[in-house]
Amino acid sequence: MNQKGKTYYALSSPPGRSATSTIRITGERSIASLATLTKLNSRTFIHGKNKVCNIYNNNNSLIDNVVAVYYQAPRSYTGEDLVEIHTHGNPLITQAVFNELNDYGLGVAEPGEFTKPAQLNDKIALVQSEAVFSLINAQTHSGVSVSINNASGNLSQHLNTLRDSLVLTLSHLEYELDISDTDNHKKTKTIVAKEVDKTKKSIQKLIKSYSTSRLLQEGTRIVIIGDSNVGKSTLFNSLLGRDRAIVSNKPGTTRDVIEGSVHISNHLITLVDTAGLRSTKEPIEKEGIKKTNL
Repeated sequence: MNQKGKTYYALSSPPGRSATSTIRITGERSIASLATLTKLNSRTFIHGKNKVCNIYNNNNSLIDNVVAVYYQAPRSYTGEDLVEIHTHGNPLITQAVFNELNDYGLGVAEPGEFTKPAQLNDKIALVQSEAVFSLINAQTHSGVSVSINNASGNLSQHLNTLRDSLVLTLSHLEYELDISDTDNHKKTKTIVAKEVDKTKKSIQKLIKSYSTSRLLQEGTRIVIIGDSNVGKSTLFNSLLGRDRAIVSNKPGTTRDVIEGSVHISNHLITLVDTAGLRSTKEPIEKEGIKKTNL
């Protein structure tokens, strides 16, 4: 659970101007903070029900007309009392709300501050909490799909199956130790060997799938390396479909690492143009070649 008595808040939608912004508050003082902001009795807010209301600062000046939702513990994402306030998407409005919450003594949530109590309160498994981070940062549609499956418990189910198999194997061994005076060794050995082999293959399959999943989530990085003035930058620009790197007949034009991204068949490809490899006394070009070799 959260630190006792500690309540956190954060902007859970992207910063900047938009139609709406969402502010989340989690902890035992969530509903009290909402009641203070709205000047309404906390019993006005019913679990899971949208409530259109005004929020005010400590001088009773109107901040905004908002939609507020209260999720009562333990029936929330974090397993704690949780409040969502949907304001108009002006940074001045969200900052005004933050100022009030800060004055109430609430803490600013660090990254993962909402997912952590969700995991500690058994709302999600550790693997699912990590999948939430991957889902937010996935760079491809395929990566989003993989992360959603993991966040919904797909990977956790596989790991639970592996654990159950190992527990079953251990139980056979412990049973054999308890009845070691009987002639049951051969049968137990066969069962244990079968379970261990099955578990081993499942683990190997998961390990092999990791690299593929990572490429789907983060994309592929391709570095273009070669001798000086052989057309690396021309190829780089052609693949990107735009003039990202300067192209010249003079060797040594590219002095630094230049990157550009492109989506090909629903895969994110990050192309990297590098300085041409050659012997040179020019210090800046030598530094560029050094970066290429890294």
